[in-house]
Amino acid sequence: MAEGHSTQPVYLFAEPQAKRCGRCKQFLPLDCFGLAHGKPRSYCRECHKAYVDKPDDRTEKRCANCKEVKAVSQFCRMGARYQPYCCDCQKANSAKKRMALKEAGLLQEHDSRDYWTRRRWSKLKAKYGITKDQYLEMHASQDGKCAICGRSEQQFWRGERLQLCVDHCHKTGKIRGLLCKRCNIGLGHLDDSVDFLNNAITYLQREGD
Repeated sequence: MAEGHSTQPVYLFAEPQAKRCGRCKQFLPLDCFGLAHGKPRSYCRECHKAYVDKPDDRTEKRCANCKEVKAVSQFCRMGARYQPYCCDCQKANSAKKRMALKEAGLLQEHDSRDYWTRRRWSKLKAKYGITKDQYLEMHASQDGKCAICGRSEQQFWRGERLQLCVDHCHKTGKIRGLLCKRCNIGLGHLDDSVDFLNNAITYLQREGD
């Protein structure tokens, strides 16, 4: 390096100290703007607060894409506001992007059933602390039937499949087994009380036909 040259970077342009608000159109100091991703927002703090907090009570809105004035029912909600594009333009743009990704071989197809299946197992782990393999092991040990009534989850109740759910002690958190929805609800209504269950048995034996 030549003698006398500085190693400090040289900036040709000074950083701006003011910014024009996109709503009130005033040039304001940067302190008047909030930050988004480390950069000043487009609206000043006052305009941003008024824009976000004030509900959009318009009945019509111009689409930023097709430029047509449409009823606000043709726009998707975005909090208290509406999306800039109407629903038709959003669908058309999404289809165009999807087609471009498909032609480029970058489109990843996802089955919605896979999503709900993965969500079920993740909720099982978060709520009961058991894995998919542990659940399937319990399911196999019970031959796919309720531990109380013996009904298979292939049967229906009120038009809904009797999917086996995890039964646990609400006091200790211990996993007890898999029950159908009817039996699980029944135990819950009786507060998991052995005394209540014995009283119910005595009652049915006494008052039964």
